Amino acid sequence: MAENQVAVAEGAIFTTDVRDAFTSLSDPSIWRQLALPGQAWARFILGDRNQPDAPQVWIVKLPPGFVVPKHYHKTHRLEIVLEGSYTLGGASRGPCELTFLSGSKVYGPMIVGDEGVITLEVFSSGRDMEPIFADAISPITQASLASMGMAPMVDNSINSGAK
Repeated sequence: MAENQVAVAEGAIFTTDVRDAFTSLSDPSIWRQLALPGQAWARFILGDRNQPDAPQVWIVKLPPGFVVPKHYHKTHRLEIVLEGSYTLGGASRGPCELTFLSGSKVYGPMIVGDEGVITLEVFSSGRDMEPIFADAISPITQASLASMGMAPMVDNSINSGAK
């Protein structure tokens, strides 16, 4: 992967490129559609194009019943549910609830509730954000992640308990 590929993925909004400091989730210009209906993302990079380590803020929409497979990221991650809900590790997460995961902490599967979910995710660094999955992912998930500039990997040690 190119040194700065994640930070400059098409569709990212860089702090240095923002003209109007105020917007909302209803602003269609911030959203990028993914492969499945009901999936969309908005990415805000808290830096400029020459800062691959800049923190990133993602807003992700997932449809009802969607399952995010077990995985981890090498960077720290904070997630806030804005709308809807999901279940993770037997715990239901709803609006205004936070989940903090340290780098390389395995989580999932995450099962989206009947109303879908919109989450705000903060990554401490733009480097090492690619998800590392326990199992091979579907071609449509692969395509969605590629459209976000991500090159997902598989770590077989997750399921064996070695991780």
